Amino acid sequence: MKNAEFKSTLESQRLAILRELNILDSPPSDELDRITRIACQVFDIPIALVSLIDCDRQWFKSRTGLEVPETARDISFCTHAVEADATFVVRDALADARFIKNPLVTGEPAIRFYAGRPLRSLSGVPIGTLCIIDRKSREFSSHDEGLLDDLATMAEHFFHSLESHQRSERARHARQRTEALYTRIVEQASVGIALLSAESADGTWLEVNAGFAKMLGYPLDRMRGMRFEQITYADDLQANLAAFESLIAGKVHSYNLEKRFIRADGKPLWVEVSVSRLTDSESTEPRFVMVVSDIDARKKTELKLVELGAQLEAMVIDRTSQLNNAVASLAIEAQQRRQAEMRASSERERLRATLENATDAFIEANEDGRIQMWNRSAEQTFGWRADEVIGKDIAELIVPLSQRSAHQHAFTAAVATQNWSLVGKRIEMTAQRRSGELFPVEMTLAVTSFEGRSLVSAFIHDISKRKQDEQTIRVAATRLKTITDNIPALIGYLDDREIYRFHNSQHETFLGVETTKIANRHVRHIFGNALYSRAQPYIQQALSGDEISFEFQSSQQRGSRWFSIHLVPDRQHDSDGAQDRIAGAYMLATDITDRKRGEHRLRHAATHDFLTGLPNRRAFVARLDEVIIRARAEGTKFAVIFIDLDDFKQINDRCGHDVGDALLREFAKLARDGFRTTDFVARLAGDEFVAVVEDLPASGNEPESILQRLREKLDADLVLGEQLIRISASIGAAVSDGTTDSTSLLRRADQAMYRAKQQGKNQTIISQ
Repeated sequence: MKNAEFKSTLESQRLAILRELNILDSPPSDELDRITRIACQVFDIPIALVSLIDCDRQWFKSRTGLEVPETARDISFCTHAVEADATFVVRDALADARFIKNPLVTGEPAIRFYAGRPLRSLSGVPIGTLCIIDRKSREFSSHDEGLLDDLATMAEHFFHSLESHQRSERARHARQRTEALYTRIVEQASVGIALLSAESADGTWLEVNAGFAKMLGYPLDRMRGMRFEQITYADDLQANLAAFESLIAGKVHSYNLEKRFIRADGKPLWVEVSVSRLTDSESTEPRFVMVVSDIDARKKTELKLVELGAQLEAMVIDRTSQLNNAVASLAIEAQQRRQAEMRASSERERLRATLENATDAFIEANEDGRIQMWNRSAEQTFGWRADEVIGKDIAELIVPLSQRSAHQHAFTAAVATQNWSLVGKRIEMTAQRRSGELFPVEMTLAVTSFEGRSLVSAFIHDISKRKQDEQTIRVAATRLKTITDNIPALIGYLDDREIYRFHNSQHETFLGVETTKIANRHVRHIFGNALYSRAQPYIQQALSGDEISFEFQSSQQRGSRWFSIHLVPDRQHDSDGAQDRIAGAYMLATDITDRKRGEHRLRHAATHDFLTGLPNRRAFVARLDEVIIRARAEGTKFAVIFIDLDDFKQINDRCGHDVGDALLREFAKLARDGFRTTDFVARLAGDEFVAVVEDLPASGNEPESILQRLREKLDADLVLGEQLIRISASIGAAVSDGTTDSTSLLRRADQAMYRAKQQGKNQTIISQ
């Protein structure tokens, strides 16, 4: 039962992977076709297939020696092979009860021998097979199984590359969605947000959001790169610089202050600024986040209150002066007193109306902590009506229970000592609504004296939205960093000076460089002068606005690695959407070393003889054509040597194919050792070998001396298995100065070799 469930699970996984790869019924692959052709040549069989097992059919992604593109799954041999843990072998289908009546055995393609090795995905799920088929029964040795396994591994690399590419694409789409979300959050924030540099104490804005630009009325692109001192109101600049210098020096982690900025229209704007150090374990240069709230309306109200207070004080002074100077005229004094009282009452009412309509909650309490004034904003903020709270203990209504005792103790001590240390400071704390909900507020205290008793007033601003925005930004930044750190690729951002401004942790894995030594450093310092000089033209193309991809080889601690690098320019736009400049480039680099190594192995297999390791006919003809062109251009001579192993067929028939193969390998080694290191030796076919000997002198017997050394090397007795074999070779040579084509030259050397055969073998003939 468990085995059936396991097979069902594998079936579902396989079909899911095939759907994800979208490979069924796709065009042929040159890479896989090359593998099936090599399989036919290596095993000397008529049919080799790369099959993928669908739900009701087996479809051939590559086929050599078979015309049909697919067969029904219920009669396929590959269904058995894909469920096997190792290579599935049927040496004689007519002797196997499972296949004796199979239509593929009794009819075309008349399968007698079958060997199939499962092809597995990156997760180990079998998705198909590499199989070889013969129309006659045959044995299958462990050596054969190893060869088939090597070819299957090459085929698996093709499917693994497809899977890796699709994973990278999914990761890229996820990263783009996260980046877009983060950008929307920052750009749609109602407060101003800016990223400051600490390279100088004047605080340069590296990035600002649209809300900040709108608040001050400057174009967004102009604000980037500005220093806050440029548009800070002159009277506020010294305090601002002192606070920022303390932050840079590490004396404080953050600071808050109220100041004025000069808007683009020249008018001052009161703002509340909160600046804190940006915590970034990967950055060596300190950066700071500035959050700016528009408090211009509130400050104007406060300034109006100060002005009204000054007016009241002036009135009192004036009244006192009038009393001292008008003792003789009680009637005039009484009249002036009544007028002053009326004006004072009017000002108090005006002050009360101003406070009542303030956007921040305003609460006034006496020395006992009893509420004396509670404006409409306080009603909206805390949920209590003014008539419900006047005369009640402020702590019982708005201070959380867990903090109430500490609050009452501090309040009582301040009243007793008249030491109001928090007056004039902006304080963040937790408050409580009527519903019991706790929420963050920002509070500013003031203390006045009335009839010998202190009155404590507080402006309270609900900062819940600001805190939520700050948390959302922190979470988005953390999520983006986590995603990029877990993508198996190098992800980075270079500014227009080729400085690393962002990188994921995979840089340390791929490059062996600590991440703390990458941030804010030039690309040259990370990759070195040699690699940088090769990559710099591509980087400059991206910084010029071109999206570009290229492949790059680098020597790292893990050895030589190949990377596929994609650069995308970072186009900065002004407020109306028009392109302004290229600010930098995004980089994605993936390791393609395994793919490159697979390609190298395939190129080697296509140009070299599998048995002896020597170059094959194709490689020899290409080399000969190059030598002919070079000799013709330089006026030099060369020779083509044709070597045929004497009596090889008789030895092969008498001693067997294994001894014959071993003899060819040993003969190839002797032939290669008999030439100079600069000479090119190849196996043409069967027991025929050829060589190109370049740079022969215009006169002399250099060909004869080379052939003499070769004959001495080939004059040997070999012990192969238990057989002592005496070898000899018939050799033909043709000398040329490059005026003869390769076909004619090879024919001359071949004819010379046959004349050597006719003269009794073990002879050497040179065709001039």
